Amino acid sequence: MARRRIKRKFRESFRPAADWLVFQTFTKGFTPGAGFGIIIVKNLGEPCAVAGSGSFPPSKNPKPFHPMKTSILTAATLAVALPASAATVIIDSTPANNQANLFSQAGQTFTTPTMGTDNLLTTITIITASAIVGSDPTGPFTLKVWENDDEFSVWAPGALIGTSTNTASLEPAGNQAVVFQFSGQALQDNTVYAFSFNDGTNDHVAFRAGLTNEAGVALTDGALFSEGSQPFGGAFDVSFQLAVIPEPGAAMLGLLGLGAFALRRRR
Repeated sequence: MARRRIKRKFRESFRPAADWLVFQTFTKGFTPGAGFGIIIVKNLGEPCAVAGSGSFPPSKNPKPFHPMKTSILTAATLAVALPASAATVIIDSTPANNQANLFSQAGQTFTTPTMGTDNLLTTITIITASAIVGSDPTGPFTLKVWENDDEFSVWAPGALIGTSTNTASLEPAGNQAVVFQFSGQALQDNTVYAFSFNDGTNDHVAFRAGLTNEAGVALTDGALFSEGSQPFGGAFDVSFQLAVIPEPGAAMLGLLGLGAFALRRRR
């Protein structure tokens, strides 16, 4: 009964539409993946869709409620099956070859490369110090990303871009990877940003982490800061990786566009 009610509700909602499709994802055993959403195609030339990833059991392939042209059906099916996008590391100053305690107004500036559509911040991974004692400032912290002055050599955090969705401590010792996760904040090409730690009360707090000054690894367009200036003669950077994912929907919209174009030609 519940299945019939869902079908009837969608039919009534889209009764004026000339052509429409709703996959039976709620009732046919669909297992949603990251960013999953149903696909709806209504009114010729006016597709509206939310794509994601997921899977159907072999015996429960998606079926439309209403017959559709093969071209639109194929495009929509591919859009539903679109896999979650893989992350790309765009800044990498690992491995660490040193360590230090940094004091208040501490953080790291960095400059993004040309990213195109792969510009949504997903993780920043910090490498821990090789040795830690009890009084060292290792958190727990959240990590924040800020706009910075156009010059990476100046400590000037401005507007907040995003805060990590998790809290973590920069431990254990031994150059371990600590991952701070973000929710897809958009970064701009060739732009200077800064990251710093928050202890639950204050921003830009003291921390201890792995550092690097290794040739070919240390950043040429970023700088480490402690007490608002560059320590160690500007020779070191935090040892970290920054990863991004593509903007969603580009591939899905392309598929739906091709399907709509093919349907127009056939009509």
